[in-house]
Amino acid sequence: MSKGDAESAESPLQSDSHGPQAGRATTLGLFPVTIATLAFQVLLTLLCVIVPAAVRSGFGAARDAAPWLLVFAGMGIGFMTIEISQMERLIVFLGHPTYALTVVLFVLLLASGLGSLTTSRIPDESIARSGTVRFALLLLALALFGPLTPPITAALRGSETPPGCMESWRRQMMSMGRGTQ
Repeated sequence: MSKGDAESAESPLQSDSHGPQAGRATTLGLFPVTIATLAFQVLLTLLCVIVPAAVRSGFGAARDAAPWLLVFAGMGIGFMTIEISQMERLIVFLGHPTYALTVVLFVLLLASGLGSLTTSRIPDESIARSGTVRFALLLLALALFGPLTPPITAALRGSETPPGCMESWRRQMMSMGRGTQ
């Protein structure tokens, strides 16, 4: 391949082939948009949820709810982190963002529901022990999921979309610890 051929085969993510950013993929300026969207969502949450709840129940009750707010905020951030990372992997593997979103949302909702179902049946006196065991199983599943994903993905790369979706679903379930969060 000659130098002229390499220059004409430019990636669609590259902004241009001249100047200080020549040859580098750009993010299309989406990072500031993401930050602005996050800031707007935080502002709306404060104005529409936190402030009315604090005014209605008194500010003392809102202060008592702060630890729970941190717990649920942490869970939300954790779910979003898993969802985004899995979607990035599956978009490349399945070839279309809609398939990846469908598989990831299905598995997250199913695993969350199964986890909620199984944890609702745990007696109060054994919650700590059961939670520790479930967390250890989840970490084990995640530790196995990482090294096993590349060979499975490589083996199924040329397959049709339905087997790819089923394999993605199976891997997602394994990484979620079969709903035993």
